Parts: sequence; C-alpha cells; structure tokens
Amino acid sequence: MRIRKYILLSIIFISIVSISYAQPSADHGLHFDSLAKRWDDGIPLGNGWLGASDMAERR
Repeated sequence: MRIRKYILLSIIFISIVSISYAQPSADHGLHFDSLAKRWDDGIPLGNGWLGASDMAERR
C-alpha cells in the first residue's frame, strides 16, 4: 500500500513539474498600434477546433 502511495505521489509531482515547464513564455512581441479594420485583418485565436477572431471597434 505504501509503494502505491509513493508511486502515485511521484507521478503527480512529475506531471506538475512537466506541465509548468511546458508553458510558453509571455514574451511574444505582439504589439499593434491600431485595431483591425477588416474581418480578415483580425488575429485568429484558438486551438484549431474552437476559435475566435480578435476584432474590435474603438468607441
């Protein structure tokens, strides 16, 4: 029973550590001076199955 507990804790620890290193850095360099004027100028967001296009109108 103890061995199973240590194995489970080891798997959880390794999973958490590997997920934290797999995240991309926030330094992407995407900076825009103006908003998209046409629908195809927007930035596509999503994972290929579910997505959106970032467009806005300044009010």
